[in-house]
Amino acid sequence: MNGYRAMRLLLMFDLPMENNTEVRRYTHFRKYLLSEGYFMVQYSIYCKILPNRDSAKSYIRRVKQHLPPDGSVFVLEVTEKQYQDMVLLKGSKLVVEQKLTTDKVVTF
Repeated sequence: MNGYRAMRLLLMFDLPMENNTEVRRYTHFRKYLLSEGYFMVQYSIYCKILPNRDSAKSYIRRVKQHLPPDGSVFVLEVTEKQYQDMVLLKGSKLVVEQKLTTDKVVTF
């Protein structure tokens, strides 16, 4: 796929979870996203890789059909190239990063 043609669809949502009904709606929406091939980037931020803008529009229509009645869902379309240029800022190393460092790697 061409990095300028391929798209990433980012869904960012904030759904209430104050009672059992709202928790069920959240769980149902999250399971729907996973069944459609989205993966979690961060809590309440899910991403899907798509071949082009037309398929992104199609998936946006599908998400609209499964929206919970409360809360908010933001959709952002970016090219694969734009997504690859994202910068990750974090306070400390993840456990995986702490375990694997260059001084622990054996080269042949």
